[in-house]
Amino acid sequence: MMTLWLILRDRDGNETAVEEDLPGFFFAEETLDDQCDALGVTRISEFVDSTELVEDMGDFLHSDEFDAVLADFIEENGHAEEMNALAEEMRAEHDGVEAEWHDPQGLLRSIHALREHYTAHPDSFDEDLEACGLEDVLDDINLLEPVLQQAIANGQSVHLRLLS
Repeated sequence: MMTLWLILRDRDGNETAVEEDLPGFFFAEETLDDQCDALGVTRISEFVDSTELVEDMGDFLHSDEFDAVLADFIEENGHAEEMNALAEEMRAEHDGVEAEWHDPQGLLRSIHALREHYTAHPDSFDEDLEACGLEDVLDDINLLEPVLQQAIANGQSVHLRLLS
């Protein structure tokens, strides 16, 4: 199952994971993004980093397993030149991807705005459309808030890492 974790990075590049799943943010990301737009704050998805998944895909694209699948496909369907060129293009797209890091103040502003909005207007979160409840979102906010405040005090950067 996929999830999001908050990752902190200090000035020396050392990373620390807050090893808690964020189901509200993961499952309601689109709804939260729409609400962030309406509130004029940075979208939650802007803080999400999928580098680990991209690296995993890159590893697969450079594996013997992928080479075997590609060879089988070419044998069955032809188009060797085009398929090999496409494979090289895919490999290049997945190589050297760097994680993006953010000032925790931006994420803190977004979660404060979301909490303020949903506390005042709980019915605006349509639980029938989401795989989680508003309580999950608020729990995520309550978990993140003190950690982000400490990250600001420590001069750390953050992102929400997408994990499989």
